[in-house]
Order: sequence, then structure tokens, then C-alpha cells
Amino acid sequence: MKVSREDARNLLVDAVRISSPSGHEQEVARLLADRMEAFNLSSHIDEMGNVIGEIGDTHGPTILLLGHIDTITTLLPVIDTEDRLLGRGSVDAKGALCCFICAAAAMVSAPCKFIVIGAVGEEADSRGARSLEGKYEPSAVIVGEPSAADAIVIGYKGKIGGVYTRLCQPGHIAGPGTNAAIDASQFWRTIEAYLRDQPIGGGMFERAEPSISRISGDAIMAELHFDVRIPVGFDISGFLNYAANKSGSGFLRIDEAISAVEFSRSSPPARALIASLRAASQDPKIKVKTGTCDMNVVSRFWDAPMVAYGPGDSKLDHSLEENLPYAEYFKAIEILSDALRRLSAELIADQPISELQSTWRR
Repeated sequence: MKVSREDARNLLVDAVRISSPSGHEQEVARLLADRMEAFNLSSHIDEMGNVIGEIGDTHGPTILLLGHIDTITTLLPVIDTEDRLLGRGSVDAKGALCCFICAAAAMVSAPCKFIVIGAVGEEADSRGARSLEGKYEPSAVIVGEPSAADAIVIGYKGKIGGVYTRLCQPGHIAGPGTNAAIDASQFWRTIEAYLRDQPIGGGMFERAEPSISRISGDAIMAELHFDVRIPVGFDISGFLNYAANKSGSGFLRIDEAISAVEFSRSSPPARALIASLRAASQDPKIKVKTGTCDMNVVSRFWDAPMVAYGPGDSKLDHSLEENLPYAEYFKAIEILSDALRRLSAELIADQPISELQSTWRR
């Protein structure tokens, strides 16, 4: 079925009005499952809490549309104006997921199977995406993140995050003993020096970017929370070994270490979206992002070409001005609907497609 603009708008408004910070996604999952059924997708909520809808030819290749239904914990009032929706999740990333649902609803007679997943926990630990390992074998994946309606994203940087803690015996600050705050600062300087020595390319996407998210302490105890955004090909094991060796008498805890990912702009889903953008008189923009998303997670276990697409300005993610213009939302639905038809036709024509897989990832 073709979802009307009124129904598409109501879907987005109702989803954003339900508060769903990470760990509290149950209510919005139930809403989306009900709307999927109303739009002719068979739906269910899995044991992790992900909401899943399916439509199309169950014997055809699988095109998987992966979004997320959680938001950050800082909430906003929801304001529905004539031309836009203001509210937490309107851009990051319920707008993209609602776009996926509406576009997939029109694919009932397509020769592919379409699976729409609203994953939990993307803003926290990506537990929803991680739980999908071994459950599906998609031929192509589109990840729901704000790219803007006229752009696609083919890559995301990786991330290493952790905490360095240093404890020292009490003593006079001017004495000869060690100092926790100084040791923590010295540890971080060695990390920065290590990263400066790494080969870098011409832009932020090609180099490691270290940052401190929080630091506290004194001469007796100091704690440093850090975050390193890493490029494609970064030696994570080498970095972790170096950091462990330089931690000295401190305690180093690594909370997250995930590789960067970049796919070819000529992969099937990228080609389909680019063609649909041009058909809609748009000048396609190809982006890479310095953040991370669930694409970094699922690319580890799904051997399929991927691209991210969704309406909205990503600069508004997590901001106090997060809002999505309806015109862009409707345009993204039209473009994605056309792209799914193109992608479906290409995957059917190119079967078997396994021979192409080595060319999709850079």
C-alpha cells in the first residue's frame, strides 16, 4: 500500500511524542509494531525489544532497513507546527525509521523481502543491533540515520572509549612521592603522542582524534574518561597494547573498541539511492561521518553492502533545537521508495551476487 502523507505524518508525530530514552523503548516499540501491521507489514517485537516488520517476497533476496527507536536521555517538549516537528528523536533517528516503514509498505509486490528493524539501545551500547548477529542474511542494508534527504552516508569512524584511574598513597603535594593527577595527565600525553605519530590522510575522517570527556581527581586519586575516534584501518590491538603498557601503576578499562567502516559509493544500495536522487532532480551528496552508529556494529557480521540514509540535519542530533521539516520527511519517503524498487530489481538481476562482495567494502 502507498502510505498517505497524513498517515506518514501521524506516524512520525506519534512516535516522537512517546519518550524512549535508551532502556525505555517498550511503548514506542508497541506503537510501531501496530502501525506496521496497519501498513501491511507483519510485525513482532523480539526478545531484545527490537521492533521488526516484514513485507515482500519471502523467497527473494533480503533488503534490511535498520533504524533505532531509542534517544538520548535529555528530553525536549514536542511541538508540532504546520511545517515541522520539534522533539527528541525527530532527527535522531525516528524520522529515518518512520521513513523506512512508509517506504517499505509500498513493496508488497516487489521481488525481494524487506525487513524493517527499529533497534533498541543505539545511543547506549547498541545491544539491539548486536543481538541481530546470526539472525539474518541480508543482500543489502540501509541504516536509518540523518543524512539529509539529498545525501547518503557511506562511512563512519570507529571509536575506542575507556577510563584511566590512578591511585597514590597520601603525601605532601610538594614531596618526592607520585601524584595521581600528574600521572593521569602524563598518561594522556603519551596517548596523544602515539596518535600523532599515526599515518593520516587529508581530513578528519582519515585520522585518529583523541578527546577527554571527563577528568577529575587530585594528588591521591585521578580519573580520566577518554574517547578516540579512529579511521578505517586503524590498528586497534596495537593501540590497546600500547595504552596498557603506558598505564604503569594505573588501572586502564576499555569500555568500547569498534572499527571504522566505509563502503564503496558504487555498491548496489548507494547506486540505487543516487539514481533515485537524480531522478528527483536532486544533486546527490556522498558523505562520511566522524561519529559512529549501528552500521559499525552490524558490518562485523553481515557481509552485505551498506549505506545510511534518512531525513534531517545531523548537526541537530542531541541538540536543544532538534526538529524535522515535513517537506524533507516526505521527500525522503519518495526517494527511498523509488530506491527500494531500483535496488530490488538490481539484486534480482545480479543473482548470485556473492561474487561482488569483496568490492563493496573499502
